[in-house]
Amino acid sequence: MYGTSNDGKTILANQEFHDLMLKAGKNLHFSEHEVKNPDGQIIKIAGSTETKGVIGTDNRKYILDLFKIQPRDMNFPEKENVTRVLRPEFIVTYYEYLKRQAKEKANAGKTENKEVTANEEEKKEAEQTEKAEGKEQEDDFEFVLNFNPDAFVAENLVENEKLAEDKKLLEDAAKYLVETLIPSLIEDFSTGIYPIDGEILISIMHSRGINIRYLGLIAEKTKEKLVYIHKLCVREMSIRAAKHLFNEVIRDTPAHLLAETACEFLNCFIGTKKAKVEEKKSKKKVSFKYTSSEALWTALIKAVKDRFKYTMTAEERKILHPSSALRAFCLKVGLQVAARDYKFTQETPFEIADVLDMYPKVKHTQPMSVDGVELLEAGKSYLLSGRLDLAFECLTDSLAILHQVYGGLHPHTASCYSNLAMVLYHAGDHAQALSYMEKATIISERVLGLDHYVTIHCYGELALISQNVGKTQSALKYIEHALYLTTLTCGPDHPDNAQIWVNIATLLQELGHIKESIDYLLDALKFNETHLGPNHLQTASTCHSIAIAYSMMEQYKEALDYEKRNYHILSQSVGETDLRTVESNIWLKQFTQKGVQVQKERQAAAAVGAIKGGKAKAAAVPKSMANIANARAGAASTQAGAANPNALLYNLNDVMKLLNGPGGVKSFINAQQKSFSQPPASSSSSATSTSTSTPSAPASAPAPASVPASSTTTASSSTNTDSTSSATSAPQPTTQSGNPMTSVKMNNQK
Repeated sequence: MYGTSNDGKTILANQEFHDLMLKAGKNLHFSEHEVKNPDGQIIKIAGSTETKGVIGTDNRKYILDLFKIQPRDMNFPEKENVTRVLRPEFIVTYYEYLKRQAKEKANAGKTENKEVTANEEEKKEAEQTEKAEGKEQEDDFEFVLNFNPDAFVAENLVENEKLAEDKKLLEDAAKYLVETLIPSLIEDFSTGIYPIDGEILISIMHSRGINIRYLGLIAEKTKEKLVYIHKLCVREMSIRAAKHLFNEVIRDTPAHLLAETACEFLNCFIGTKKAKVEEKKSKKKVSFKYTSSEALWTALIKAVKDRFKYTMTAEERKILHPSSALRAFCLKVGLQVAARDYKFTQETPFEIADVLDMYPKVKHTQPMSVDGVELLEAGKSYLLSGRLDLAFECLTDSLAILHQVYGGLHPHTASCYSNLAMVLYHAGDHAQALSYMEKATIISERVLGLDHYVTIHCYGELALISQNVGKTQSALKYIEHALYLTTLTCGPDHPDNAQIWVNIATLLQELGHIKESIDYLLDALKFNETHLGPNHLQTASTCHSIAIAYSMMEQYKEALDYEKRNYHILSQSVGETDLRTVESNIWLKQFTQKGVQVQKERQAAAAVGAIKGGKAKAAAVPKSMANIANARAGAASTQAGAANPNALLYNLNDVMKLLNGPGGVKSFINAQQKSFSQPPASSSSSATSTSTSTPSAPASAPAPASVPASSTTTASSSTNTDSTSSATSAPQPTTQSGNPMTSVKMNNQK
């Protein structure tokens, strides 16, 4: 009835269908245009000529083949790229951009043509009238943007002025995507928003209307300044290219040889399998297309070039971390492998028995509760703006609706629990906030997976709330588990890993282990200098944390050195008048005064001791944790049976065993860093990932309280809190981070 069903040989028109398509085109931003039939008849079509309008047996009208209703992406003008179209999110973004420009142009024209009134009274009346009219016009301002889906695609278009305008509009849209939209995304990344894995990176790109095929362009633009984003783009392109190569191999493989083929592919992709000189031909074995790792990677680099327009070098293969690459690849193709300690240094780290199962990957659309989701988004907005009362009301109503529609085990329900927890946390009800966050953590593990980024975020928020309710030991275990999952997911080089070390150090300071916390702060400083640079703001924040820790031990000389470095970085990066620089200057004065005061006291004590002919007594504050422990143990022995307020609440050996033991998180990170710093031929790792399960963490986090059958939830990254540490009443700079784990706010008290 409408459109074509024989590749444009015959195009049918129907006025009733045409009117309905024009009505839909107002919201979907496509226009009508003229096409010519082979017999020379000119007809008008709304949308694409390949879209088909049919009448069903129920006498209802249906539209089929809507894929090409989107306009073509003219950044890929080759004929073989006809199917590469612009995303709907981009159409909306570009429409808002042009509408804003048109509104500004219209307002500027009115200002220029405005007549000068005779006196002040008339001028005031005119301004009031213009304000009232401006509000009405702002609400009634209409702007039309319609694309021609057949431009640069169909060959039977009627050449006229309207077609030339449609083509010009498509070229301008493609130019806006490359020159404005992608640079704005990169600029946001430069502010400290670091995706934890490729899944979050792709979701951010799609939300802004940027297709995955632009990963190569983003990788090229971030090669020098944003090294981690560049590495993440290269990893994602490599894994996606490997997915397509794997699918091609699997299609030609018999069902009984799928495990063997998958094992061979993994050995070539992640391992370093070498081609054998002579191979015995066996009828039982399938002839694998890629005989060695070099052959597979040659094909993979070519696939990256064809799909993403990015020239990948052989050296960039080292960017692919074995354990995180295995996890991402298994999730992409639906492959399940055994969770064991793979020896990636071997040529063939995988065996046939390691391939457990394969699951189909299906793209589908989830039904959505409009009322529940709208209330959820409103609650998030109120939470970000500080309106806790309205946020709590909206999130409570949303939770009731989502429980009725989805039930407890659903991501949206979990998001409600997570946001409610943060509302209660900021309102001061930490106990109830902890209960809600435990529910969000459990549901995210069940619904999204043990190593999903939402699960990692939940563990970070759980550590934050646990620390504020006084459960420091539990907070330490939660943050350790989150660090393990972060390293497993994105490798040991994520920029936010350093902030997690700072948070661990802060928890140790709360337990009274100042000296041990400095070791973790120095590791974090080294990490920031290596991955972010010596003049990065996060490096400055770490220097300030180290200075605070030294001041708590009354080592003001060292504290002054690190605070000077913090001040130097801030003064060059944000200027002398910035609040953070001013605060750093206050710290410098305090450290200087305290240092002089302590030095005078020590000199006076030494002089008194010399007069008495004896040695000066030891300092009032012991300089090592061992002296503190011995002093408190002596006090406890002299006051048997009485409560000792100075006794250590926690044993130092237990805490250090948790962090530095054989199965501790520090040993796990060191192993990951060693394997990451070596090329694939000599890489090693101590963890792997599967599509359905992950290896257990070095020290398992305490399981949150079980969730009632009617209240379960998934957590989403709703809010990020400050991740700085403070030691005294004076303020200090804060560091914002994209990783949910860095949202933990630690308070250091002397």
